Amino acid sequence: RIVHVASSAHRFAPKHAEWLSLDWLANGAKSSMIERYAIAKLSQIAFSNELHRRLSADGKGHVHSNSVHPGIVATDFVGANAARNFGSVVGPIVAAAAGLRNRLLAYSVADGALGVLHAAASPMVTSGGGYFVPIGQPWRTAHSLLGTDGFGAELWKFSEAALLRADADSAQQMSDTMRIGDDEQKQCDVDDVSEH
Repeated sequence: RIVHVASSAHRFAPKHAEWLSLDWLANGAKSSMIERYAIAKLSQIAFSNELHRRLSADGKGHVHSNSVHPGIVATDFVGANAARNFGSVVGPIVAAAAGLRNRLLAYSVADGALGVLHAAASPMVTSGGGYFVPIGQPWRTAHSLLGTDGFGAELWKFSEAALLRADADSAQQMSDTMRIGDDEQKQCDVDDVSEH
């Protein structure tokens, strides 16, 4: 089984697929931090569904890929990053609100993990392509892109292209680093010869 930790925040992702562009994603002015988080979580659900579709098409339907929203979990993720994400004036207010939310509404970390464990190990999970909410309840996601034929395949293709580009950039950087290292070694060799 393959479990992708998603979030109900995926609902706040744009209803268009224009963000399936490296240029769009690279321009921080076009989207808020919350929108980017929502895009990431929507992408995890779409990827999980597409992975299940592809595994089934390849005769590997016994491998189940599902996504899970663990619920609001009482961690310090928001509070610890509030000043950096919201500034020195608003950050402490956000941190205090997150702390209050944790005390009043959030699942414990252990309970938050139960949904993930359910998707990973429960005999009640007999197929893939699902989305679960706390704790271990199947749920139908409401985002319009998840119901669009071909969106998962489009995201998959975009992801492959982004990874190939990142690999090419990394290979170029490694080549440049090695060339610089070779040039420095040649210079050291020249300096050694000229000293003798």
